[in-house]
Amino acid sequence: MTAKECGSCSMCCKLPYIEELAKPAGQWCQHVVHGKGCGIYETRPRPCRVFYCHWIKLEALDERWRPDRCGFLLWWVSEKVLMVVVEPTKADAWKRQPFYAQLKEWSKTAITGVGMVVVKVRNDATVLLPHMDVFVGDVGVDDKVSVGAEKIGLQRRMWVNVRREDGSVRRIEAGRIPA
Repeated sequence: MTAKECGSCSMCCKLPYIEELAKPAGQWCQHVVHGKGCGIYETRPRPCRVFYCHWIKLEALDERWRPDRCGFLLWWVSEKVLMVVVEPTKADAWKRQPFYAQLKEWSKTAITGVGMVVVKVRNDATVLLPHMDVFVGDVGVDDKVSVGAEKIGLQRRMWVNVRREDGSVRRIEAGRIPA
């Protein structure tokens, strides 16, 4: 396979929130040069410098996964969290095949607490678990989302926590699965 290139895709200049540029999620950056990329590439802020598109990074993802074609951007925001940031005008793009099946496969890491898949459309988040999708709702930039589980007999009870910047925690029950 040949090395992938951004080409005319600039979805990384639209979908994520960039505090340093006061750029809201889902809106084009003021510095984007459509079809070419970043107009301030050499002096772009740190979040833009450290960002690496998962479509480019993961060789197994074909052209259908290119962000401007599939309607969402994939990136690991940490070792354990795969973020799926969706183009607001294509809010259901992540639910189409083959994307949804692969996202659900990646979500299996949530069962063991090793990782999770979070889908965001603007500020609304959904956490994907193998057995269900948990709509979390509005998640602020500084809020922390996590998945928890405890073994109860032959089952594992799961939940999603949202820890707000003020320290409050909202727990959303996520059902039971075989242990």
